[in-house]
Amino acid sequence: MRLDKVCCIALTAVMLLAGVTACGGLKPPASQEASPQPTALAPTQALQAAPKTTPLPTPTPSKQQPTAVPPTATPTEQPAAEENLEEVVSPELSEKIKSYRQDTQWLNVEGEDRTEFSVNIEWVKEGPARRMVMSGYDKDGKHFEWEIIEIADAQYMRMGDQWMSLSGGQEPPTGEEMLIWTNPDTWKNEPACSYKGQETYEGQKTKRWSCTKEVFAGADVIPNGTIEEGRVDSWVSEEYDIPVHTVVEWQGKDADGKNYAFRLEAKVYDINKPITIEPPEASALPGLPEDIPMMEGAKEVFAMGQMVSFKVEASVDEATAFYTKAMANNGWKAGEASGVPGMMTFTKEKRQVQIMISEEDAKTVSVTFMLQGE
Repeated sequence: MRLDKVCCIALTAVMLLAGVTACGGLKPPASQEASPQPTALAPTQALQAAPKTTPLPTPTPSKQQPTAVPPTATPTEQPAAEENLEEVVSPELSEKIKSYRQDTQWLNVEGEDRTEFSVNIEWVKEGPARRMVMSGYDKDGKHFEWEIIEIADAQYMRMGDQWMSLSGGQEPPTGEEMLIWTNPDTWKNEPACSYKGQETYEGQKTKRWSCTKEVFAGADVIPNGTIEEGRVDSWVSEEYDIPVHTVVEWQGKDADGKNYAFRLEAKVYDINKPITIEPPEASALPGLPEDIPMMEGAKEVFAMGQMVSFKVEASVDEATAFYTKAMANNGWKAGEASGVPGMMTFTKEKRQVQIMISEEDAKTVSVTFMLQGE
């Protein structure tokens, strides 16, 4: 992939996040000592006694203009002309990487509008499991925060204070996210890029590649404009074959003199350090109340607010018969027949639930609950 495609992807992400976006997060350590293997708790195990999610520090909006930050690396050896440009290895395909943390800081400026946010990722191969927190400020200075936790085939997402969950049928989390924005294989062979030699970055031996602003030519990062300054720098760990520090930035003006600036800085740390990723507390998750049973064999269970749904191997008639009997046994009173197959309403004290059962295929039905009341 050429860098102009990466730039377009990056700009798309910034535009999508323009309404929600700044910078809190985990602090990288100074070294990478060997450590015990990281672990991820299975959803059913961790839900029994999982601690509350650790909040990130609340970022403070800033109106200052972006400035280039020189890399904190010390050159130790001059580049070799015959340097072999190895391909970077994705963590889940590497036998060397069991876990990592990655902090990515984003900044996008368009005239007076400034959007900044951070993406903090924890990943554990054993499980596998991943936790991602995205937080920041939009162009109006409004703070936002999202959180996504994935453990095996279960997913949990928080927006503000509200969680939603989806269990079963999901692809296990991979470590590819580390490389979405930072893989030097996408641009290091461009004419504007060159190998700069071996350098030490935060105690690690790395190989550094660097690009001048010409690497953004043709990427159209500034509509009808010109990039006045720009660079890409990447430090790839010799031990782990992954980029441990990446900086992508540019600034310039459009034809009307409007200022544009972009900066992305990503750091990978805590490689193979102990990291435990747990689901949210059970009390924080939406779901069915105790007096509404879930059919045996339910899969792809989704819960958000007052809505819960799942799929199960059964016919519409079988699922309807199950809930007609089960709801009555749990003290629910059936409402008037709707005349629509698979659609039922039940009440109990001040609560009401509507159940909708529909055929997914010849062997499977989808069951959806809409809950109302206390």
